[in-house]
Amino acid sequence: MTFNKTSVLHHIRTAAYRSELAHDKITGFHLQKMTKGGKYRLRYQMPSDKKQKLITLGKYFDGSKDLTDTTSKAREYIVQIKQGNDPAIEIERKVESDIAERKAKKEEQKNLITVNEYLQGIYTAHQARKKNAGKPTLDMINRAFKTWLDKPLSELNRSMVLAWQTEYEKTHAYDTCKRVYGAIKTMLNHAVKSEVITFNPIDKVQLEKPTFNEQEKKQQSESANKRRILTKDELTKINNAIESYRQKLIDGREQTRKRGKPHYPSFKNIAYPNWFFPFFKLAAYSGMRTGDLYNLQWHHINFDEARLVKVPNKTQHHHDPIKLDIHLNPRILESLKAWHEQKGLPKDGLVFPSPKTGNELSKDAHEKHWKHVMEFAKLGENLVFYSLRHHFISRLLEENVPLFTVARLAGHKSTAMIEKIYGKVSKDAANDALSTISNDFA
Repeated sequence: MTFNKTSVLHHIRTAAYRSELAHDKITGFHLQKMTKGGKYRLRYQMPSDKKQKLITLGKYFDGSKDLTDTTSKAREYIVQIKQGNDPAIEIERKVESDIAERKAKKEEQKNLITVNEYLQGIYTAHQARKKNAGKPTLDMINRAFKTWLDKPLSELNRSMVLAWQTEYEKTHAYDTCKRVYGAIKTMLNHAVKSEVITFNPIDKVQLEKPTFNEQEKKQQSESANKRRILTKDELTKINNAIESYRQKLIDGREQTRKRGKPHYPSFKNIAYPNWFFPFFKLAAYSGMRTGDLYNLQWHHINFDEARLVKVPNKTQHHHDPIKLDIHLNPRILESLKAWHEQKGLPKDGLVFPSPKTGNELSKDAHEKHWKHVMEFAKLGENLVFYSLRHHFISRLLEENVPLFTVARLAGHKSTAMIEKIYGKVSKDAANDALSTISNDFA
């Protein structure tokens, strides 16, 4: 039968499954009927070994171009066979070559993924599993590395890092520079883990050391604000300043009410005119980091058992995070109960929410209030709010509380950081250090 469009169509329509229609002129070339359509094949023997082989040349479509193309292939392969070249081997090499080419193109496309594409895509999805959907980290990278956003991840290099550092340090402290640089290196390591790039191109690139002026400034700052116990004079001034600031807010509100806004609630008959006051008391009593105070929830506080239990932000991502487990003595418990009642006895939610939005306060919201306190106390700018944490830890050590206990109360998993920063400590334990500290602040 003549092998043409009509005959192959008839075979596809009427023939039994897997039956073959042979070409009338090319030996071994045929169309095999399949469940759906068919496929053109060539059966042949190599002159060298006489072993019969079979290769597929293409699929049946409509008997037009598909028939023409496969017939041409069959004739070409017959010539190769006569010359001793096995078309099956050539086809296999072609497949391997195509796979390698596709793989190379895929790698090339991956290497062209820009910082911004990865940041806004895969890394944003990764950060979504974290607190606040990782927005602070994402925003930090986006702001700090604007000039890198359109650069391919794989093309970042040492010269770009050092140029960035030079420019960034003009408006930011060296420690800030280190922190944001660490953030983008972490992102690049994630890109490696995600198999978007094969290696982190700046993994071994370190920032230049801080300038002499920067080092001198830091040393002066650390000297002025060293980790130490606050003096009795400082404690007295801080306590008096807290009360003075509280009274200022109360008086200010009364003035506002008298000047045409009587609908504003008075501060006279409530425990606290502002969230900062219970915030300050808990910070001073517990030594908690401000970040842990900002996202403190009411369910972290057990009024019946007089305990505060919370996983510190810095260890939340650890496989086995530690827990702050702080006993609340009567004085601080009374303060928290008063604040809880003033907030309407909420069952859950933030202990210190933003008065405007109800959401978490910005991480430096306490600074403006502390500035007012320092103005009343006349202690200068060197006594930062973090001094409360230094006082807490130093006082525990002075009271000979075991080093491991100090570390746990401070939210450290080991004693290494306490030993490094606060130096030699006494070996004897004290039984009531927390109560002692609570008496330091009115």
